Amino acid sequence: MTLFELLQTPLMKNAVVEHGNANLDSDVTWCSPDIALRFDNWIIPGLLLVYTGELEEQEFKNVYKALQECNASGILVFDDKPFEDGCLYGKQLKCYDNQRIPVIHMPVYTNMLSFTKQLSVVLATNFENERYVENWLREICYSGNEVCDRNIVGERFGYYSQNKYICMILRLEKKRDEHSIGVEMNLKQAEGIVSNYVTQKNENVLSFLDGETVISFVPFPNNIRRSVVHEELKNVFEEIKKVISGRIWSAVVGSLVKNLDDFRKSYLDAIQTENVVYELKNQIQFYDDWYAHIFILKRSEEELEQLVDQVLDPLFEHQDLLQLLAVYYTYGEDLKATAERLFIHVNTVKYRLKKVDEILGYNSRESNARFRLQLAIIAYQHLQQNECKV
Repeated sequence: MTLFELLQTPLMKNAVVEHGNANLDSDVTWCSPDIALRFDNWIIPGLLLVYTGELEEQEFKNVYKALQECNASGILVFDDKPFEDGCLYGKQLKCYDNQRIPVIHMPVYTNMLSFTKQLSVVLATNFENERYVENWLREICYSGNEVCDRNIVGERFGYYSQNKYICMILRLEKKRDEHSIGVEMNLKQAEGIVSNYVTQKNENVLSFLDGETVISFVPFPNNIRRSVVHEELKNVFEEIKKVISGRIWSAVVGSLVKNLDDFRKSYLDAIQTENVVYELKNQIQFYDDWYAHIFILKRSEEELEQLVDQVLDPLFEHQDLLQLLAVYYTYGEDLKATAERLFIHVNTVKYRLKKVDEILGYNSRESNARFRLQLAIIAYQHLQQNECKV
């Protein structure tokens, strides 16, 4: 449950976010009063700290530093006095940053101990539901099995039969010598951004984490156009890019499907798209944009090998040229992008394309020849990738 989602619950109906509105997409995993940290100095990612006013200024500064380092979700303040910048329980505590950890004000008539207990129940219940959702989605995606009755899915997990859904897969690459917790935290942040986007429309995203990947099923109105879906997801990814900045990542989106029976189809379409565009990093790719490529790859391996042999046979002794064509077509025949990907000069790209024409004996930019070469390169890449997997 993200902090934004928690703020929508009846328990938080009187809460006011005083600082850190831009960071409400973090997961809330637990809550604890700050005085507990005097005796048990642990802070876990996603902790919502209940500020009691018992800590002295320096103590609180130390706690706040730990909160930042561990990606805590927020600070909850109970106060009967007007909330002024840095003034908590009459103490001047100005160590927090308005753009970092959210500070949430609760009215004093809410009993702190009672509230903390209720919040723990809400989080525990939500955690249990999330676990069921994750197991259920894994079964659907990986094996095609439905392990729940549809009514239970709707009531407990937030699935609505009147919506369409689309599968989105985000993979992050670990940095050198990085602990996996860093990747997981970024994935949870990305998941939170998608969840907040959906929550604002009074819907629920269905998602689960698996290693360095988060797989989400995003709901849309039944009558929505694909172009609108693409545009909205691109906008969501503009926000996600901010939390995964500095990482190498890939994101693919499957087909838009009408019901629960087709969840696995949307997932598999996303996987097929990923297999085609594995060279393209740090940009979102849609199944609809690569359908023609995927359609070709549904042919038998024998037919694909025949296509490759007929079209590319003269180039087999020139692996550098085959690599050039693969990158050139993947990047939409963009000379500059091809050069940057291969770490060569644009003029070198032009020279090698002329070399391709010389070896093949025809103009590879002529429409029919280009189409034939593109199909053969797609098949060639697919066959090469399958060999690597064996």
